[in-house]
Parts: sequence; structure tokens; C-alpha cells
Amino acid sequence: MTKHRNRSGKHDIIIHIPEEPIPDEDVTTIDGIPVTKPARTLIDLAMVEPIDVLERCLDDALRRRLVSLTFLDRWLADPRRKKHRGARVLRRLVDERATRGVTDSEGEAKLLQLIRERGLPLPMLQYVIVDEERFVARVDFAYPEQRVAIEMDSFRHHDTRTTFDSERARGNEVEGLGWRVLRVTTAHVERDPDAVVTWIGRTLGV
Repeated sequence: MTKHRNRSGKHDIIIHIPEEPIPDEDVTTIDGIPVTKPARTLIDLAMVEPIDVLERCLDDALRRRLVSLTFLDRWLADPRRKKHRGARVLRRLVDERATRGVTDSEGEAKLLQLIRERGLPLPMLQYVIVDEERFVARVDFAYPEQRVAIEMDSFRHHDTRTTFDSERARGNEVEGLGWRVLRVTTAHVERDPDAVVTWIGRTLGV
């Protein structure tokens, strides 16, 4: 993919031109404008954007069901895609999500990126905790061997008292099963990432 820069006013517009024609099955039309389908857009982003941007885009596409892990696994196995320079990075992220799960919000994606950047062990995502066969909770991040869970808390004006009480009861039940629960907010991740890393590292004993 070649890159051309065009100046328009105060902003630079970077135009990326593929080195090979885009297959017809990777193109669709929206409001009369030809555009690449989600999978093709992701593999192109993998070549020109940082991994944290790609991760957020991939998880958002999965949450919105624009693509699925099964489809991406099959789509990336096509020899035409294997030659794409973004294929290796996208394949790694897809394989990682096939075994660890998918983030459920932008805040979770930011925390996962911080964990990876700082060299902490990667957690399981959207992990289900059970008591024998009884469902107890689904936590945002989990280290099952260490019995450590991380919940991304957000301040939501629309939360009801019932929701507030049930979430606290759920946390108490998880801790009653021997788990330690860390509560992290997006503000923590953005304003004091060192503290977040320290909390997780100390709790895991790393």
C-alpha cells in the first residue's frame, strides 16, 4: 500500500492506495459510495494504525456483530489475505480473542492495552465465575489461577438503586468464593496508569 499526502487547509489528508486491487467480495456500497467491508477495513488498519487503535476497532466490530471470530479466522486463511502486510497483526489479535474473549467497552479495551504495554500477564475477558454449576457472575477481566477479578466501573446516572445493590451483592459473592476483586475506572486508566499497574501487579504477586 502506497501513501500520498495532500494538504487541505490546516490539515494533512493521507491517502492510502493499495498495491494490489481489492477483491470484489471485500467491497460493498453505502449510499451509492463504494466502501470496504469491515474485515477488509480492519486488515488495512492493521498496516497503518497503532495496535491499540486496531484493538479498539476490532472489539467494536465484534461487539456490533459486523464480523465474527469464526468469519475472520476463515477470511484470514485465504491465501490472498495472507500476503497482506496487516494480516499477521490482525491474525494475532483474532487468535488472542478466540482463547481469551472480547472486551465489552472502550474502557475495557484501554485497560487491556495498558496491561499488555506494561508487560503484565494477559487476563481472560468476560470470564464466567461459577459455584459448582451455579452461575455467580461474569467479570470483565479474570486471572482464574490466582482467583483475581478486575471490574471496570463507570459512573452512570441512569443506574437504579436495584442495579447498584445487585452489583455490590454480586461482588460480595465473588469474594466469598475466595476471589479478590479490583475495581478500576476509565479515569484511573487515563489519569494514573502507574497506580493501576501497581494494583494489578501487587495483587497478582508479579
